[in-house]
Amino acid sequence: MQSSAPSAPRQGHVDVAGVRRIAAFSDGNTGGNPAGVWIGASLPEAAEMQRIAYAVGYSETAFAAPLAAATAATAATGTGAYRVRYFSPEAEVPFCGHATIALGAVLAGVKGDGVFDLALNDARITVEGRSEAASEGSATPLVSAALQSPPTRSAPAPADVVERALALFGYQHDDLDPRIAPALAHGGAG
Repeated sequence: MQSSAPSAPRQGHVDVAGVRRIAAFSDGNTGGNPAGVWIGASLPEAAEMQRIAYAVGYSETAFAAPLAAATAATAATGTGAYRVRYFSPEAEVPFCGHATIALGAVLAGVKGDGVFDLALNDARITVEGRSEAASEGSATPLVSAALQSPPTRSAPAPADVVERALALFGYQHDDLDPRIAPALAHGGAG
């Protein structure tokens, strides 16, 4: 997990000082998928979270605040439960995997290793964060996180949807793998 100091604003009047930049899926200090992470005592109003996410400019920013109630698993570890909302620069989104991974890394750094219960708009999930000592030659500790995704599902795609998708991409039925039936997949967001 690559991390840096809180972000500089894209707009001069929006306070983004509390937002951390975390590059999920990074290798040391390179690569990854950046996300903003904001943790506070209570969530700001939706309009303020939207302004902050726009000013930060990453594809998503996760906003988290502690909840009073935790699951038995998180209560036993002392890591706690959090209310989480995700915002892109343009709109609120129901879930973001890489921002959840980034949030897990930040929570592990702040609260210690453990499982954190997350209450999203449409689901309850967990994220586990772990921090290990820095490797030789590096001052940065290795932080890892794993999440439990919201429920996913799939269903066979109706023929008219398949036809429209083929036309959109300029494909023919012969271009499809006959071993894999076309399907509508829901990745757990919304």
